[in-house]
Amino acid sequence: MSLNKASCMLSSGNLTIGYSDKRRTNLLQKNLNLELHQGTFVCLIGPNGCGKSTLIRVLGGLQLPLAGWVKLGENEVRKLSGQEKSRHISMVLTDRSSVDNITVEEVVALGRYGYTNWIGRLTGKDQQYIAAAIEKTGLSGFENRMLATLSDGERQRTFIGKAVASNAPLMLLDE
Repeated sequence: MSLNKASCMLSSGNLTIGYSDKRRTNLLQKNLNLELHQGTFVCLIGPNGCGKSTLIRVLGGLQLPLAGWVKLGENEVRKLSGQEKSRHISMVLTDRSSVDNITVEEVVALGRYGYTNWIGRLTGKDQQYIAAAIEKTGLSGFENRMLATLSDGERQRTFIGKAVASNAPLMLLDE
């Protein structure tokens, strides 16, 4: 899959977001139509509970929309494999990691998932991206620290490092 740099990177049409279970649907926003283009910075501002985080999860393909579509270039995000999504979209969410027994370097290395083979082998090029991401996020010297030992800010920088290491053309950040 390739993205035409002159075209829209990510778009949505008649997007409805929220949560649904067997008994009811909690609709947060509807008829959302957007286009994100390369080189632009977009900030979502709104009150708590209005759907900002849900929108980011839907745009990144982690959650299905209630209605409508999201496209990465010409392809619907929901139809892409996890590896394809990770090559084009990096995400930093507010969810608390449930794994604390992992090092900073191992977390940042997860950003290279989209480029590894079926056993997850990292190449020399992957190692270069990981080292650069660690440096860019001010984590040099933290590589062997366990996630459980980090402050909240250091943890957040670690997950930003993971997103940077992916070298994806689109980065979605939640707070």
